[in-house]
Amino acid sequence: MIVRAGTRLTLTPEEQQIVELIAKLRTDNNKRAGTHIKYGDGDAYQLDVDGFGAEMAWARMANVYPDFTTQVRKGGVDFKYGMENEYKGDVKGTRMENPHLLIRTEKMNGESDIYVLIKVDYPTFEVIGFATRDQVYDGDTPDYGYGPSYRVRHEDLLTEYDII
Repeated sequence: MIVRAGTRLTLTPEEQQIVELIAKLRTDNNKRAGTHIKYGDGDAYQLDVDGFGAEMAWARMANVYPDFTTQVRKGGVDFKYGMENEYKGDVKGTRMENPHLLIRTEKMNGESDIYVLIKVDYPTFEVIGFATRDQVYDGDTPDYGYGPSYRVRHEDLLTEYDII
């Protein structure tokens, strides 16, 4: 199944309830553990809604199962795919216009085969593009104030990806 940049999806009211519940549990668990990191002006819960909402939307678009876990974790993958779930991927959501794909160097563990960048306008989501693990590792590592991040420029993102 090929998924292309520009693919849009609006979550159903039931999916929105699931997203908001998972986001609340993740936010609460991270706050209790003292591990929730705040980026920019967004509050922690909204960042979790945007992030898990992007994961849920991607799961529907690509016909994969989202990661419903709520325990504190560092890094990891958001979805698995392939005949035997041998491939792994990471979803990044953003509200920015024409964003670059950014992955903090401390979170880059080499597990993901593909990275998916999704534009968030909750409850609607749009695929911006894709990057392979090699593209991410080959990217530069600017620091936007939260530590160095691998960067794949917007114009270098792949415009389609074949989910096996």
